[in-house]
Amino acid sequence: MPTLSVHQPHFFPWASYFLKISQSDVFILLDDVQFRKNYFQNRCEIINALGREKKWLSIAIKKNMSSKSKINEILVSEKFQGDEVLSLIRSSYSNTPFFDEVYPDLQELFNSKDTHLCDINIRGILWCLKVLEIRTTTLVSSQLNLPLVDNPTMRLVNMCIHSGMNQYLSGPGGKGYMDLTLFNDNSIDVLWYDSDKNNFEYRQPTDSFLPGLSILDMFFSIGYKDSAKLLDSQVI
Repeated sequence: MPTLSVHQPHFFPWASYFLKISQSDVFILLDDVQFRKNYFQNRCEIINALGREKKWLSIAIKKNMSSKSKINEILVSEKFQGDEVLSLIRSSYSNTPFFDEVYPDLQELFNSKDTHLCDINIRGILWCLKVLEIRTTTLVSSQLNLPLVDNPTMRLVNMCIHSGMNQYLSGPGGKGYMDLTLFNDNSIDVLWYDSDKNNFEYRQPTDSFLPGLSILDMFFSIGYKDSAKLLDSQVI
């Protein structure tokens, strides 16, 4: 049955984010919900220059934004320089097997001069989907003109109805807030995805495998084709 998944647009998220998309017929980027400070919407984890532990790769945002600002309202800092982000990436991955394949693409992405964090994130996610050859239909919630509702579960139900999906694929976090009766009342089945059951291990330039890193780490380590194969080998 046709399946929908929904997630906030994060900054170069981890592999399971893209596996969830690949298992969906339609994926909606939830860009018009409240921004979460110091979370994965403006940062991701990569290896450090020594290749031994994790470090944060961040997009600096304007500090005077309201605490109630939506993700698509967040502006990048005037001090943000794409070259600085690229320099951090280069220091961590210049000696990886697929640096010459991946790095030029990132240079092009960061030359876009986007002023909004959400545009950077969505541009990066769409690029990842392209190189992973994931052809899931991808929509942006703020562009759907759906009715405004306070109930977060009803909003998901409306997205399923709008996109013609009768299954909703959720991560385990949904169990903490979703009202499953609303899905049932609208003849929508809920599927649960727990990424802890998947094995995303690959050859890293580290002493031991570091899980949960940005998909960029996988790209630099094993390239686009083998990254796509690794995701294809996983099931939900």
